[in-house]
Amino acid sequence: MLGAMQTEGEPSDRSVRVTVGALRDALGSIGNLHQLLRSRSVGPKALGNVLPDVISGAEPLLTQAQHFKSAPHSPFADILGQLNNVLVTELGEFSNSLRPLSKRSLSAATRLKAEQVAARATRQLGSLLALLELVAEAQTAYQTRAEHTARGTHEGIGQVDCVEALSQSRSGDQTPGPGSVQVPVLLNVTSAPKPIALTPRGALSLASVIASLLAQRNQTLRFTFDAAAERSRMKVENAAESANEVSGQILLWVPPLLDVTRACLHAVTGALALKLSIEPTSVNLEW
Repeated sequence: MLGAMQTEGEPSDRSVRVTVGALRDALGSIGNLHQLLRSRSVGPKALGNVLPDVISGAEPLLTQAQHFKSAPHSPFADILGQLNNVLVTELGEFSNSLRPLSKRSLSAATRLKAEQVAARATRQLGSLLALLELVAEAQTAYQTRAEHTARGTHEGIGQVDCVEALSQSRSGDQTPGPGSVQVPVLLNVTSAPKPIALTPRGALSLASVIASLLAQRNQTLRFTFDAAAERSRMKVENAAESANEVSGQILLWVPPLLDVTRACLHAVTGALALKLSIEPTSVNLEW
């Protein structure tokens, strides 16, 4: 179940990662179905055989989500409950919409409807997958910090240079999630920020979800990094809003925006003692 705990008072990321794996598998099947529905070389009979298998393949994950109980002492309990509700809603809508279609002969109209259902599920569940991956990374960082605090040591806590993680990223470093789009990102470093307590994968995940708040089609974003005294900052905005010099440019895979995205970012950054400020045209992250 999402958010189950290894030991009392310690959040575990294992159950979330199990759910991430199961959701990724389900999305693989849904994505394959979407491609088959779009291919005019695949006939109605073949599709009729595939539809029931895809529906039944999503049912175990739906059943697991329906029996979710949050771990009350985890700082991620509330957001995991919200993400779980989205999972139940989207999987239920996918199954309920597709099941009647699987019992009809696949006319052109029925096929188009099935294609629309699969496309929506790919987009919505793909974005949910990105959020769950971010929470899993945040849980790992949170638990590692808690364990070191309990031992009275800070040695061995994983930290990463955000600028380095982003500037060294290539297309292959980020697995493009279902429904994600590549967004051009300009990097500008006015002063080197302090490392952040995340893995490189976690830093990329956080950056991509933050970017989803502002990303629009054919739009370039700018990530500006600076540091002052004991604080570091990453500002994300439309590239047109700033005329600063460019230190580098990358392509970032960005998931679609969900209603729960902002709540997820606030939960993750709050648990990791990061300060998040979301404005209409920019997002600021301080640590």
